[in-house]
This record gives sequence, C-alpha cells and structure tokens, in this order.
Amino acid sequence: SPEWSDDSKHLLLVSEATNYKSEDIRIADVNTGRSKVVFHQTDDRWVDASNAGWDPSSSRIWFTSDQSGFTHLYTIGLDGGTPKQITHGSWEIHNDTFSRRPQWIGDFVYYSSTAAGTSERQLYRVKADGSGAPEQLSHHEGLNIAVLSKDGKSQAILEADLKNPFDLYVDGNRVTTSPLPEFYQMGWAESRFVTYPSSKDHKPVSARLLIPPGYNPDDPNQKPRPAIV
Repeated sequence: SPEWSDDSKHLLLVSEATNYKSEDIRIADVNTGRSKVVFHQTDDRWVDASNAGWDPSSSRIWFTSDQSGFTHLYTIGLDGGTPKQITHGSWEIHNDTFSRRPQWIGDFVYYSSTAAGTSERQLYRVKADGSGAPEQLSHHEGLNIAVLSKDGKSQAILEADLKNPFDLYVDGNRVTTSPLPEFYQMGWAESRFVTYPSSKDHKPVSARLLIPPGYNPDDPNQKPRPAIV
C-alpha cells in the first residue's frame, strides 16, 4: 500500500507485474500529481517483491532488492539515480512471517536478517550511508521479531526457539509467558537444523532434521537411519 513521507509531500508506491518478473518503485508528488519511477527491476525468472520506506527527513527512501542474488538493503533519493547498496553478503533480509520491515531511525536502518543462519532472524542496525559493518542487536538463538520505538531508544521483541513459543520482551524484560506448565511436560522430538548439497547445482539447502527418540546421529557406533526430505 502507498506510504506517506513524514512531511506529507510525497507518496511511495511499490508495484509488481502480474507475472512477477518486474517491479517499479515510484514516488508521487501530491502537490503536482506527478510521479517518477526511482527504481526498476526485471528478471526473466522472478523478482522478489521489495519492501520500501522513508528516511526521517523525507528526502530519501530505503528499499530491499534481490538484484544481487540476495535480498539486501538499498537507499536512493527522490530523483532516482544509482541506488546505494548498504548491506552485503550471502544472506537475506526477508519479508516473511518471522520478520518486520526495516526502520530508518536517525543515522541507522534497523532490520532483521538471516546473517546468523537461515533458521534464525536476528535484529541488526547499519549506518544509512553504508559506512561500517552491521551491528547485531539481538542475541537470543532462534527467531527475534523486533520493532523499535520512533526514537530508537526502546525495542520490543517477540522471541522463540526450538523449545519455546513466542513471548514478548521489552528492553530485555519479559512481558508475557505464553506456554502452560503442561507444555514443558510433553515429550517433544529433538530437532536440529542442517544443510546438504543440492543434487542439481550442489549449492547448500537448509533443512530441519527431526531425530527419533534414543537416536544420536553423532554417535559413530549407532547404525545410520534414513531421513525423509
């Protein structure tokens, strides 16, 4: 949906073709009614739909793009030009159930990514001008769905892992306790995250392995068992 700039002078719109092979990021001037495409992307196979938002001064926008092969953060001015990529690496900033959209607060853009592993979502921040390496702000192993206050001084995070469902923490203090006591009395299957090479291009594929009771795959004396993928 369109997003207003903080000064209420412009609207930001992201549109994707019906065949998912191209998209436009457009900025509309509400006083003149004119709009300009500031970023256009095409791909013969698939374009991952971008997230986009405003900087605090309403003079630039951030957006995500998978044009490098991984979905990363970029910034660009109202008049377009060459986008500036501000995150890099063999990981992604996903737009999924376990992530929130990035937030540009002050000199930093806050975002959730898979940099710690595809099975995790950690909160990071990076300088909006692309200088310096990203800083990891959350450290709970598993999923961390975070939202920052508008001044960036407080954070609310939904945390979950393989043994615990989501609970809310605000500035490190636990606010909710979701599971009933009976939840921890149940015999849940042990699981771990693994990778294996693709049969086609040999690139790593991530998977979750459920381990049968009493079986230790790290014990060389135990007979190997088949896995269903």
